[in-house]
Amino acid sequence: MTQFVLRDDDANATTPPARLERAYAPLLDAGFTINLSVIPDVALDTLAPDGARERFLCDHPASRQTVRLEYRHEISQWIREHSGQIAPLVHGLTHARVRSNTEFGALSRDEAGARMDRGRSILEAALGTRVDGFVAPWDELSKGSIEAAVSRFRVLSTSWLDRSKLAPKHWPAHYAERLGKRETLELESCRVLRHRGGPIGPSLDPSLVRATIDRLSSRAEVCVIVLHHWMFWTDDAPHPVVRALARALAGRQVRAMV
Repeated sequence: MTQFVLRDDDANATTPPARLERAYAPLLDAGFTINLSVIPDVALDTLAPDGARERFLCDHPASRQTVRLEYRHEISQWIREHSGQIAPLVHGLTHARVRSNTEFGALSRDEAGARMDRGRSILEAALGTRVDGFVAPWDELSKGSIEAAVSRFRVLSTSWLDRSKLAPKHWPAHYAERLGKRETLELESCRVLRHRGGPIGPSLDPSLVRATIDRLSSRAEVCVIVLHHWMFWTDDAPHPVVRALARALAGRQVRAMV
């Protein structure tokens, strides 16, 4: 039976927890675990792929500075208070475009490892718990970044995993995973969970959510559903797509990533 994982990206020090909680109320009320991919030291001038300022900065004034997540921040307190249902993951370090228009897509193993260690340290200090999962911004990982993540974390969540970015000793595991399309493979002591894109957004017809979930999970051992809370921010009630997602997941195994 396929296990489902809800992965939400981009929470950071500027995120209003009340707004996030309202967006995901149907999922939280249903008792589902949300794996919250948190930016430890968010860059306030990060641009989205379309060149606009990233919407996850939540109207915070633009600058060339970063805002480090701290224990005192409201979002940190909210995550701690929901420790049984919110499972944090390290989402890069700053989410800035460091090189080749990504944060981890063109770094050496040492460069990537230093950023991962710094991000993890910040997150664990702010949340008061160990964090054993990693998500790269935009799911972009160089060969060195994959090596650094595999040597540090119990779980790496990403999208497409090119064999050319893996060490030859990992090719058999990659081949076996692709043959079965299970979307999960073991690289040493790290479990890599692939996802099949992020089609569940505010523009999706709610009536198509269940079929979309079925397509994403076909043959998969673990189905990672990627969400972005800021896409579902509304002024009053939760978005119809989120409501439909909660209904579609009812009775299915929804678990923490780590």
